[in-house]
Amino acid sequence: MIKKHSLLSFFLLTFAITWGIAGLSFLAPNAMIALTRKEADAYHPLFRLAASAPTLAAFLVILVTDGKSGILNFAGRYLEFTKLRWYLILFGGILGYGFILRFIEQSLGLPVPSLPFSWISFLPFALYWPLYDPGPFGEEGGWRGFALPRLQQHFSPYWSGVVLGVIWSVWHLPAFYISTLSQSGLIFPLFMLGNISLVLFMTSIYNATQGNIPLMIVIHWAYNLIGVLVPMDGYFFVANSILLLAAAFVINYWTTKSSPKGC
Repeated sequence: MIKKHSLLSFFLLTFAITWGIAGLSFLAPNAMIALTRKEADAYHPLFRLAASAPTLAAFLVILVTDGKSGILNFAGRYLEFTKLRWYLILFGGILGYGFILRFIEQSLGLPVPSLPFSWISFLPFALYWPLYDPGPFGEEGGWRGFALPRLQQHFSPYWSGVVLGVIWSVWHLPAFYISTLSQSGLIFPLFMLGNISLVLFMTSIYNATQGNIPLMIVIHWAYNLIGVLVPMDGYFFVANSILLLAAAFVINYWTTKSSPKGC
């Protein structure tokens, strides 16, 4: 089944790992604490395993379908760095937008979170963030590195992004019911809107850079950092969605226009 339905197998395995661990925390929280001697939070080893399920599932499916050579080829994609300007523009641009959004919300008298860093310590904090948040490294190899190109074998980039955005959002659902995780305070429909917009933006970058996984990690990393700068409320998700969709449109137009005729 795995060889014949590799994409479906990936989705099922990803959900089985993450939702299985979430089910343990719901049904037997005391057993989970006894097993690991730790409350459920972002540092919990089982949470980090659950958050890394997409990439773990991708490697397992590739091992079954393509063997050792497939694993080596897929792992090698983590070392395929694109031009430096992509990283600087995207990481700096996304974070710059976050600071601008924070300034606007402060100017309007809206509440903003206290910053856990000073201007001097911002860079060390930003570098530390992916160690605290397992999402960028734990998810991108699966969602973008494995699932996205396979979805695009059957659907257009737009519909592939929408489908993956919905699946990605639903996969996060257990986190909305764990009070110690950041998603527990979010409104799911707005979260899904933001995710779909983010996936469409990432799809445009993914295709423009011939499937660069490190760049997907950087985008995810920077996007999650914005949640430290501003509250993740309706204003946040609507503003993000408008900007991300506009950026995706511009990138798609630019890459299509710059492609050689007849290709």
